[in-house]
Parts: sequence; structure tokens; C-alpha cells
Amino acid sequence: MDAEKLREGIIFRIAYVDDPTSTSFSTARDIHFRTDGGVMLYPEAAISLWQRIAALPTAEQMRCHTPHYAIHLNFGAGVFYTAAICFECNNISVSSSGDYSWQTFDGQSEAAQSILAEFKARVPDDDTET
Repeated sequence: MDAEKLREGIIFRIAYVDDPTSTSFSTARDIHFRTDGGVMLYPEAAISLWQRIAALPTAEQMRCHTPHYAIHLNFGAGVFYTAAICFECNNISVSSSGDYSWQTFDGQSEAAQSILAEFKARVPDDDTET
């Protein structure tokens, strides 16, 4: 991933899951979500955060997958990466230019909690309804 080629890097809170509207993202064939409170990142920061997520230690997968945060990297020309992260069930659903996959991780690990803290600091959940 070349930071100079990144057109857009954004992290955001997920407002609704399984809401397949024309403005929704998808990181799995059957999971759609709409965003709330997105924040743009500098290219180097966006790619660094993505690499930290990809390097999280693995753990046992659970089943809920109700992600509260996601990151989206858009390189243009149909090349993009989106990861929706559920820190409660240790799952990350990933879309890489329309190819879908799953990654499990240890949501309680120091590395995961550091990423969660960064998400919360950048895109705080103010508990207001939108």
C-alpha cells in the first residue's frame, strides 16, 4: 500500500448494520452498514492504522459481528479496502475491491485495545440519535 496513491482514508462509526441502501458499505455479501461520524486521515496515518489492524493477534471467533467502527481506504480505479471491526466478537469483515473475507483477532489484546482507543478518540460516540 503506497500512501502517495491513497485518495481517501476514513475511519467512522457504524450507525446501522444490515441496512442495504444505496449509501451503505458492505464488507460481506450479507452485511451492510451505514456510517456516522466519519473522519478523514492523512494517507500515512490511514495506512499505518490499517497495518496495525491486519497485524492484530488472532483469537477464537465468536458470532455476533455487530461492528461499531470501520476503516475505508480508497486508492481509486476500483481499488479499495474496507474493514468493519467488532471488538466484542473478535471479528473483522473485510472487503478488498469487492472480494470478501474474515479475520479473527483478540479484541482484549493490548494492540486491539489501543486501536479501539484511537477509534474512540477520533470518532467519539456521543450517544445522540441521528
